[in-house]
Amino acid sequence: MEYILDAWTHKLLPLDKRIKGFLHGYRQNIALLGDDPEENSYLIESYFSSGTFPECVRIHLTAAHIGRKEFYKGIIRSVLTTHCPGEHHIDTLINHCSETLPHTVATIKTAFKKHALHFTDILELITVYLDESDTRCILCIEEFHQLTHIFKNCFKAFSKFLLLQRNCMVVIACSLPKEGERILNGELNLLFGNFEKIHLSDQSFLNSYLFLRERLKSIPLPPFPLSFLIHHTGNNTLYTDYLAEQLTVHWIREGNSVDLTALFSELLYRRESFFFKKFSSHVSLIEEKHRDARLLLKLLISLSEGYMRKKELAESVFCDTREIRHKLAKLTDLNFVQKLGNIYKIKDPLFSFWLKHVYRTYYDPPTTDPFQRKRIWKLKIEETINIFKEEFYKNTLQKILDLVLSFQDDKLKAHSKKYSLPSIQRNTLLSYPHQNLSILIGEGKEVVFAGIVERDIADPDMFDFLERGKNIKGKKVRKIFIALGRIPATSKLIAKKNKLHAWDIDDLNNLLRIYNKPIISFTPSPAETVAEPPFPAEGQEAYPGKHTGAEMPQMSNQSNSRFLSPPDADV
Repeated sequence: MEYILDAWTHKLLPLDKRIKGFLHGYRQNIALLGDDPEENSYLIESYFSSGTFPECVRIHLTAAHIGRKEFYKGIIRSVLTTHCPGEHHIDTLINHCSETLPHTVATIKTAFKKHALHFTDILELITVYLDESDTRCILCIEEFHQLTHIFKNCFKAFSKFLLLQRNCMVVIACSLPKEGERILNGELNLLFGNFEKIHLSDQSFLNSYLFLRERLKSIPLPPFPLSFLIHHTGNNTLYTDYLAEQLTVHWIREGNSVDLTALFSELLYRRESFFFKKFSSHVSLIEEKHRDARLLLKLLISLSEGYMRKKELAESVFCDTREIRHKLAKLTDLNFVQKLGNIYKIKDPLFSFWLKHVYRTYYDPPTTDPFQRKRIWKLKIEETINIFKEEFYKNTLQKILDLVLSFQDDKLKAHSKKYSLPSIQRNTLLSYPHQNLSILIGEGKEVVFAGIVERDIADPDMFDFLERGKNIKGKKVRKIFIALGRIPATSKLIAKKNKLHAWDIDDLNNLLRIYNKPIISFTPSPAETVAEPPFPAEGQEAYPGKHTGAEMPQMSNQSNSRFLSPPDADV
């Protein structure tokens, strides 16, 4: 497999494909929907700085924190700098291009005489320039949802421009995906010139893993610190690049070990650090926009500590569930919190980590002594790392059992996938080592029959599992097939046809992240293998007090059948 070399290739390969198609005469507009405006900018700049496009002009602006004149001047600079390279004042550019682009310059001068600029003036300038120069352009607007703050009712004119102007490809980026979807499904929902959506947060954990490993290819990083970094940076490419750069410098200085405590102290605890300033601005935004900021911050801290459901959150901040729902809606609108069915999560895992460990240390300090405070911070971080390490090195089957036992009849929607998760009170694990198969049987409100295969699977594996569970019937029976590798499309169709839930390694790691658990490593090292207990032989107990054997128990098709005896110990 060819590893990722450039930051943009992590997420923007569809954009690259569409731009190359545009240069050959096929136009497809693109909408980049991501959670972090700085990551969006970083990816776009990384892409355009990686190559040149002599066949077209690039107009690149942001609609955030800018006025009408500044926006118009940005368009002027983009189109005229192509004909007058270098840093020049607007007047110099206009004078220099007055002979080569007379109609464009005349349009600019006419617009400057107006009392107020409108979005139609922007679009007219681009149209006149493209016609006069006989060229193509790529118009890239970041934070495009804020265009209405600059130009009222601008999307109607924009829609007409998108339909008629074939020589301009539009790339828009939005850090509020919910608002972006609303605009694209409403004002910019076109029959022709429509937008292809690229959801930057819908990135598989395998791609994140490979990207971080590529960034650290000069360092033989063990699986545990790699997993720790992936867990806390999520899918944010900017975070990954920045942390990898700092870690490389730190590794060279330390020589032979990765000091995660020192790394996170440097990047998160110092007031001057990039992340401290970024996350402090989130807190300031809440305080600026909402009078109930104190309660909203309490909610965020509760979420960072692992509370996920409305009832749990209401108990943590002493509010009723109706009020909590209203408060959570405010945090969702700010794009700090996401609703995943009946579970709520802080979108940015590093922000969550900072709230839990840094924010409270500074703003609700256990002591006013800065040296003592920093010592307490380090102790907390070391404790967090040790707990994560203990969880990380658990046996893979134990990790899956811990995850399944965390479910509480949750209905989730994450990364465009839906999960219906049972609640299990009693469980049994059956082992078939020669087939690399384990069977988990759980009982609660419904019967759960789950197969676990620690590798990629093929269609025969799916048929074999269905055959094993054919006698387990009833309205309240949930069948799940889990593969710690890939599940081919044909196997997924077989599972869908037989009403079987099929989870691959990405699904499993998605759920582990949602429930605040370490992801399963993709490339276990010898140290990790040694740390895990050996898989039991056929006929031996998989866990103390659990049933095991080659024969499956025959179950009644009655939904309330109590076919299992209580386990001797919880797994």
